[in-house]
Amino acid sequence: MKKSWIILLGLIISLLSVICVSAEVRINEVMHHTNNSFGFEWVELYNSNNENMSLINWKIGDLTTSNKNFSLNISANGFGIIIGSGKENCLLFNIPLKSCCALSQIGSGLNDGPEEVFIYNESSFLINNMSYNKNLKPFGKSFQFCSGNWLERNPTPASQNNCSTSQSNPTQNNTQNPIQENNSNPKASISIDWNDDEIINGDEFDIEVNAKNLKNQKYNFKIWIKDDEENIISDRYGKDSSEKEVWKSGNYYIYNLFEGPGNKTETIKLKIRKGFSDFSGDAEICFKLENQKCEAIEVLKKEAVVNKNNTEKIKIISKASESTNSISGDVIKLGSSKSKETITNNQKNTDSNTVYESKNEKIKIYAIISFAVLCLGLVILVLFNKLN
Repeated sequence: MKKSWIILLGLIISLLSVICVSAEVRINEVMHHTNNSFGFEWVELYNSNNENMSLINWKIGDLTTSNKNFSLNISANGFGIIIGSGKENCLLFNIPLKSCCALSQIGSGLNDGPEEVFIYNESSFLINNMSYNKNLKPFGKSFQFCSGNWLERNPTPASQNNCSTSQSNPTQNNTQNPIQENNSNPKASISIDWNDDEIINGDEFDIEVNAKNLKNQKYNFKIWIKDDEENIISDRYGKDSSEKEVWKSGNYYIYNLFEGPGNKTETIKLKIRKGFSDFSGDAEICFKLENQKCEAIEVLKKEAVVNKNNTEKIKIISKASESTNSISGDVIKLGSSKSKETITNNQKNTDSNTVYESKNEKIKIYAIISFAVLCLGLVILVLFNKLN
């Protein structure tokens, strides 16, 4: 038994070490078009570990979730290249052949924009991802990771990224770029709103998304709820890359949610994922159009909401009962003969109570008396005729 526990503990430690080491491999540069000196798409990975890494049966994918397997070796603090071309083209890079792998295409072929790139390890655990909206093909630029931001720079495959802040934005002052930003105009911005009482685990709930200062282009949008361990715990409903309305993890973009120019408002349905059906309490709701923002949100338990509503109903009924029992003095009663009889009996016991009959009640009584008199008259008339 002791030996079994030691083996199990060893497996757990090994698994944790693999996950921790894998987390140090990231997407470092993305050339998502063919307008470059190589003539094909490529993605650069960076190994920030002080040890060599062997990536065996890892996966790379895009928004279409068309994942492709790859294997390569990356030296300590070194680079790896995944190309969407033939293996012989790895020779074009200043990199060991073992650090380059060739695929027929990256994902289903990277879009000029918008798009997202994912990297998974051999256990299909998401290691890293990046996204972009801009089309850099007219300029031959790539997206490069620089201190948490993705900048548009001249390509630097298998070498340190160009993160200099002095380099001008390639899209500035070029009227041929269909989605260029005009710095004289306000930037696109996003705000969200929701009803606190509707954020219930087990129910679908609405998030209102307000977009302002949209440019003349289509925008993908991403929204998710995460717990304090950074787990994405929500699914969202919206279009995927094939324009189908589906429920997908909050890790994926809603395709073409907004189309500018101007200000737009959309409502997005979210729900807590099945794997987190027991979750409740404080969380964060994050959203991304061009920049990512997060806000605090509270997820309620469905049972707690039901119990709260039932308690409020009981309080209302109790208050109504107390109000009825507290009536004293003269009673005005409108209604049936049974009610009248009950109050009349009460009147016998309490001389201070006074009973009033409604007009309708009096009409009913008079009608009954009149009908009885009419019947009696007819009987007398019949008897009188027989006697004569």
